[in-house]
Amino acid sequence: AALRSYVKIVMEIARSKELESWAEREDIQQRMPGFKMGMGFGIHQGWAIECAVGSEFKIDATYLSPHVNMASRLESATKQYGTKILISGPTFELFSQEVQALCRIIDRVTVKGSENPIALYTYDVPLQEGDNGGGVREGNGEIQESNGHDSWPDTPSKTKYNRIPPLQYFLTEAPPCISQSFRMLHVQAMSFYLGSSDCPTDWARAAQVFKQCLSVKPNDGPCVAILKYIEEKAVDGHAPESWKGFRPLEEK
Repeated sequence: AALRSYVKIVMEIARSKELESWAEREDIQQRMPGFKMGMGFGIHQGWAIECAVGSEFKIDATYLSPHVNMASRLESATKQYGTKILISGPTFELFSQEVQALCRIIDRVTVKGSENPIALYTYDVPLQEGDNGGGVREGNGEIQESNGHDSWPDTPSKTKYNRIPPLQYFLTEAPPCISQSFRMLHVQAMSFYLGSSDCPTDWARAAQVFKQCLSVKPNDGPCVAILKYIEEKAVDGHAPESWKGFRPLEEK
């Protein structure tokens, strides 16, 4: 339900003509050239303490928890990865297998205050007509290549939205905007980047495949971010000896 809600919010913001008209105001564009309206979301799960914090002059309701901090860091990191939604590994594990198959892993990191690495996933929200990164309309459980000019599905009413089962919503109302060919290339690139017992780390090959991914979906944020990291940290084209299959998330 949380993922579905955030996907719907992102899509509605991108569709809103009213928000678009405000963003295109001359005074706003002069102050922030190229500004576009958007929001990013970090999704994590865990316990939290709800309490009131403040003084006799001002009191705010808030939530205190390392899990709240994690969600906040993921939200901030959406800018780093150029994606609208970041999902932590523990939250990903709560999804059904069918919904998990619609997401993609984009990194494995540690965050400030924790030494335990977590996987990061994203859901590729279709932001606008034709924004399909190589073309896909993953409806009815089948992968169908798109020509990049499909019309968006009609926005469901609130009543209809509440009745749509989660998987059906993702498949029919908000299918991931990546093609099957891109998805397969990205899985291969991530395997070479992270490394495993079945696939040894090979950053040189990872960089090659990430570039292939970008030829299918130009400017894909996660691919650009990982490729940049590889280029900055690689030693003679290879992963440094200190590489353990994850990296610190350097930006809060």
